[in-house]
Amino acid sequence: MNRLEALLAKADLPPVEGKTALQVYEDSLGVSRKGYTLFHKRDIDEIYVNNYNIEWILNWDANLDIQICLDFYAVITYISDYYSKDDSGTMGHILQALK
Repeated sequence: MNRLEALLAKADLPPVEGKTALQVYEDSLGVSRKGYTLFHKRDIDEIYVNNYNIEWILNWDANLDIQICLDFYAVITYISDYYSKDDSGTMGHILQALK
């Protein structure tokens, strides 16, 4: 918690009467422009770790990147982004490895 408070102190947030920077940060997590959102409580050095389930990783034996979709918009966006992503560079490497 001390590391988060130190980072918030460096952020130079505008003062809010009667609240610490940590309280302002936690209050701001309750507001979202995207609809329903889930925020994982993590340490500062864990912010780039993908969501995962240890039992699924052990059984699947491959990379997993789990994304929670809480409404129809999130589901449609996730599927559209996944379907339309460019894999042309990756396919070239896969074909070369197969040869």
